[in-house]
Amino acid sequence: RRDGTVQASVVNAGVMLHPADDTEVVVCVARGRSRKLANLRARPALYTHDAAGSGPATNARSRAELALEVEERTAALTQAEVTFGNVDRRGDLVRLEWEASALHIGRLVLKSNGAVLEPTGMRLRVRAVTVAKFRGDQICSWRSHWEDLALAC
Repeated sequence: RRDGTVQASVVNAGVMLHPADDTEVVVCVARGRSRKLANLRARPALYTHDAAGSGPATNARSRAELALEVEERTAALTQAEVTFGNVDRRGDLVRLEWEASALHIGRLVLKSNGAVLEPTGMRLRVRAVTVAKFRGDQICSWRSHWEDLALAC
């Protein structure tokens, strides 16, 4: 938080090696609709100002555009859960396998092709790989590829 106090509604947390310099950093998974997103957005040090990237649901040319897309998804998805798999680093490139699921409660627009998913009330699950390029300790570009997107009963 801005005042330096600790957020208390973390779902899961752990320590991993930072992809840019192999120092230990704390990572966390948070409950959807918590204040963590707003607090992280207020201090978006993970991405450079000119960070650009794309994937099936994202097409951003700056950190500000990315924040806007995250906000749009927050209205469409709740009860989000994210798990991380293999992480590979080669120089300033990091490849991360991940899986996410969330309850689909609002209209979701896929930026890559303009497809619209109307609310289903079901859980969406996606398995993906993201490759990110770092400039120092910040992401300056990324590309995500989905292995699949499914509705889970």
